Amino acid sequence: MRIADWELKQFLEKEQAGISGELVVLSPEGAITRQPWPKRSAGLLRQGFLLRLSCNDMSESECLNEEASFDLLKRIFPRGLQPADLLAALCPEGWQNSSLKLLLEGGSDQQEAAIANLGHLVGLCLWDILSDNHDLILSDRRVVHLGSFRSAAGIISDFAAGERSIGFRSGEEYLDFYMGTWAIKNRNALKPIYRHIFSRLRECGVDWKYSFPRLHVIRFEPKEEHTGENFESYDSSASFAAGQKEQAENEQYARVQEELEKLHQESIELARSKPPPVTVQAYFEVFGNWPSGWPPWRGSRLE
Repeated sequence: MRIADWELKQFLEKEQAGISGELVVLSPEGAITRQPWPKRSAGLLRQGFLLRLSCNDMSESECLNEEASFDLLKRIFPRGLQPADLLAALCPEGWQNSSLKLLLEGGSDQQEAAIANLGHLVGLCLWDILSDNHDLILSDRRVVHLGSFRSAAGIISDFAAGERSIGFRSGEEYLDFYMGTWAIKNRNALKPIYRHIFSRLRECGVDWKYSFPRLHVIRFEPKEEHTGENFESYDSSASFAAGQKEQAENEQYARVQEELEKLHQESIELARSKPPPVTVQAYFEVFGNWPSGWPPWRGSRLE
């Protein structure tokens, strides 16, 4: 799972401080909703449970280091995210007739500024494809990813700026690309950009593996404490109480897993009645077939 230590630490500190948390739910179409954490969430956290949006099958793919990730982006876009190059590739019919014009100008006449922001918009779309729990399949058939959401955003930020920052980033530049295009309502307007990215991937011999959004419950097992107790100090009542507590926690953990599995199956059933996500549509238009991982009901009990 691609969960950075700092994300877990930040979340747990927030909850332990008594601040109410939110459950972030990402639909297959990219819409994000925020719901209050269930009342039981505090209890789950005390027991070492955490609900987390994670990859579809929890399989482990190889994490590219930052240098390899940067080099991969350089292969995809050898000249970087230069607005002039992107304008020619994405708007062959001219800026005035482009579907991206309204998206970037927002009804204003700021054409020059809008075109300058084209590179940033492509960077956001790169995050949607190269991060967001999706994988890349390299020409040697290795399945890889760019790390955590934050790490991928930081690498894209470096690439957009045209510089490497291998190692720890003290700034917050990654926030420019973190979570990609989640704030853009009309993601269908981004299809030309997604098609362009997939075209570049195909030219580089790189394939894409889609991951259907899914919530998992993560359990943090408490560290075993060696107290040096001997037979004389053994407390049978305390031991019995600890055993009962552990059994109750195990049962609750199993119930939460069952609930999340039910939600997952419901979300897959809902996806069957809707068009594929725009990223998946763009992939099909470039590669001529559905990506690995789509449809999500393939191989499931709903197939």
